[in-house]
Amino acid sequence: MSVAAFDSDEALLEDPLQEGSVIPYNWPDVHVGHSIVAWKDKFVVFGGFFNVYGRQTSEGYLETSRYHSTRHIWMYSTDSDEWNLEETYGESPPRLSSAACAIVNDCLFIFCGYSRTNFYNDSVYRLDLLTKIWTKVFPKSDREIEPISEPHPAGRDKLSSFDYDGCIYLFGGYGSVPLSQYELYDGMFFDADRELFPDRKVWHNSLIRFDVASNGFSLVKTNGAIPSPRAACSTCKLGDRFYVFGGRLASVRMDDMFYLDLESMAWTQVKQSSPLWPKGRSWGVLSPIGGGSKLLLQGGLDSFGCSTYHLKLGVFYSHSGLLMSVAAFDSDEALLEDPLQEGSVIPYNWPDVHVGHSIVAWKDKFVVFGGFFNVYGRQTSEGYLETSRYHSTRHIWMYSTDSDEWNLEETYGESPPRLSSAACAIVNDCLFIFCGYSRTNFYNDSVYRLDLLTKIWTKVFPKSDREIEPISEPHPAGRDKLSSFDYDGCIYLFGGYGSVPLSQYELYDGMFFDADRELFPDRKVWHNSLIRFDVASNGFSLVKTNGAIPSPRAACSTCKLGDRFYVFGGRLASVRMDDMFYLDLESMAWTQVKQSSPLWPKGRSWGVLSPIGGGSKLLLQGGLDSDGHTLNGFWLFDISSQTWSLLQPFRKLIYGYLPRELSGYYHLTYRFSKIPVVADNRYMSSWFHGWKPTCVKENIILVTAATGFAFDPQDLITHYLSLEVVRNFSCKVAWTRMVTH
Repeated sequence: MSVAAFDSDEALLEDPLQEGSVIPYNWPDVHVGHSIVAWKDKFVVFGGFFNVYGRQTSEGYLETSRYHSTRHIWMYSTDSDEWNLEETYGESPPRLSSAACAIVNDCLFIFCGYSRTNFYNDSVYRLDLLTKIWTKVFPKSDREIEPISEPHPAGRDKLSSFDYDGCIYLFGGYGSVPLSQYELYDGMFFDADRELFPDRKVWHNSLIRFDVASNGFSLVKTNGAIPSPRAACSTCKLGDRFYVFGGRLASVRMDDMFYLDLESMAWTQVKQSSPLWPKGRSWGVLSPIGGGSKLLLQGGLDSFGCSTYHLKLGVFYSHSGLLMSVAAFDSDEALLEDPLQEGSVIPYNWPDVHVGHSIVAWKDKFVVFGGFFNVYGRQTSEGYLETSRYHSTRHIWMYSTDSDEWNLEETYGESPPRLSSAACAIVNDCLFIFCGYSRTNFYNDSVYRLDLLTKIWTKVFPKSDREIEPISEPHPAGRDKLSSFDYDGCIYLFGGYGSVPLSQYELYDGMFFDADRELFPDRKVWHNSLIRFDVASNGFSLVKTNGAIPSPRAACSTCKLGDRFYVFGGRLASVRMDDMFYLDLESMAWTQVKQSSPLWPKGRSWGVLSPIGGGSKLLLQGGLDSDGHTLNGFWLFDISSQTWSLLQPFRKLIYGYLPRELSGYYHLTYRFSKIPVVADNRYMSSWFHGWKPTCVKENIILVTAATGFAFDPQDLITHYLSLEVVRNFSCKVAWTRMVTH
């Protein structure tokens, strides 16, 4: 979370790299489950893991993560704004995630944590930060010869730690059941999900003291309103108090708050004195700011996403409901400049996380339809694990480019089923919804129309009741991940992935069977049909095209510009393609754009193609490559010369100064008054994973995968043309936070 260490927009612009200089690569790889602690002018990063996208190991199983070596630690200097990888020596800890750490007397102490070899560490390791030498300080004995015969905490991870008066304290966590008389514990709660397993697990709420001088543990007896067992809670020490917010107990993310008086060892619960209170969460970050007068709570996991709040005089205030909004603030001073005063009403008109949704422009607004959000494997009433939930279609989000406001609009009538990856278009102030995948596991082949003025839904195709009479009119086979555009009073659908056409009325042209599902009863196909929907008659027809017809594909990057419909890449089976075509909408003839130079975008699915520069160029951004990796560059396609050029931002700007969240699911809504700079986020899914989360209208592009952000493409193209250098993002980048009212 080191983005908070940067002070202002001006700092963003002070890039020491000039054109032609060598860009250093001393930057940490992706870290998850790591530990960070402050020391002098530095932050020290220990442990954690990274995803490896299901690689097969030599033993034959699928490996989903790899743990970082503990022979090296990363250090970040707040003085020089630099990262350094430091080599260490001695008896280093095993590779761990979710360990507790603290620094006392220039020594980093590591407690507990989960090992990549599937055990909970119960040893203690000390790293001298001056000499970089590791020492195992507890236990001294060799556990293979003699079990630990001194008091110590049962092995666990996701615990909290802090130092006070020469000792280090450990609180809570999730891990092994204490079995030895020497394992210290107080209250604990058995994990019901693992009750029948041999390796049962428990949730702890013990407070354990580690004396740095004697290297010994003891159980601290506390009193007062003792928190229930929990793990991954948001904690911090401020003066003589240790604060705890929320955390996880079994399937519940809690929203209670406590503090421990470190003199009396008495717990006090902070009472919820108003309805304005943060959502329950695990993995949140609680930090003292404002000279110790406030606490900042940010991020975390609950069933719906993240929120950011700050604490002042025991009352929480919201920062416009922004997710991961710490990147929007410039400094501690900026954090304290809250426009909301005590007693004011806080609006909640901000979208929750959206994936697989559809966006289309209408007048001064962007309309957001459908999609889903993750629920982290909740168990349903039927007993299976639910990983996602679909958004209701009884409500749609609208974003106004004039007022910079989001509004949740209620709708009426016969609304569509809950869908993801549907196609949509607006004609005559009506939003049309085609195809898409339903949460009840079917591909929609009906058409719904929403009058955006009256907010009334109408099912326009088919008119018959399919339970009584099958559809006896031409229509596309059900599918999702297709492209759509409107032209001359009609809406056109291209490509997609879905059901095999079985009825004589299902329209299709070329298609390709999915070999991975060839033996399944519900076989699937990839399409390249072009289908016309006549808005006046509410009828479908198959468009016969000619020329260099693209192969079947889904999730391709498409846009309409004048009388041409452009297509780049897309997915066919396991291949993400890099070919490019355009369709002349007068002659219905396809033309393939030839690759005239080695400078060409990588093959991708889920990329976003947008017309900019007054229609003289196309902007390609984001997507997934064939290895499932996120693509984060900007590519410009010149219409007249039919050539690509790469917009390559400064590496330091990518990695150092801008929030990595902008390249994953969790986007924010911002206006870039100059040039957008995109951050890398290799551990998340595609930049724009989900159906076309991009829309263009009057020099504003809304790009949203969770909530959205906007920038002015005219500025992008103007600066690109005027600078004519490789590092064309060297001009000023000004951020303005968009606050809902």
